[in-house]
Amino acid sequence: MSNHTPSAILSRAETLYQIIKGYYVDGGPGQPGPLLSGDITKVIAGEVIRDLALHIRAERLQTDVRDLAINLIRRGADEVISNAESDGPPWTDLPFPFPWPPKKFSPRDSVFGGLAQGALDDVLAGVAYHLADAANALGKHRSAAA
Repeated sequence: MSNHTPSAILSRAETLYQIIKGYYVDGGPGQPGPLLSGDITKVIAGEVIRDLALHIRAERLQTDVRDLAINLIRRGADEVISNAESDGPPWTDLPFPFPWPPKKFSPRDSVFGGLAQGALDDVLAGVAYHLADAANALGKHRSAAA
């Protein structure tokens, strides 16, 4: 079992999701600053998803979500190493020029968006998949821009 309560992990998931979407940077909404690179985001998202999996009671669903987390961490770590050995930035991916006007925090754009009410296992798995999709999309978007 995780050291963190489900509500603490869900709070971390929401915070990371808002960072991925560009709503929260440098400690304040809409502040330009260093965004996490796609590869580091995958590692961090994988950690949050792994913690979510620890609170899922359905064994099969827990295994699926944990596998999702481990695969995300592995891919992100491989990309960090690959970028560190080349000229790519391994930790941050500064969006130059900074977007203007800055995005404001949006409660409508949430990691919980589109989830139906249901058993806690289903909600935790849904959050895990939303976060993984966002982390994967960040890496693809940044790679295409390069």
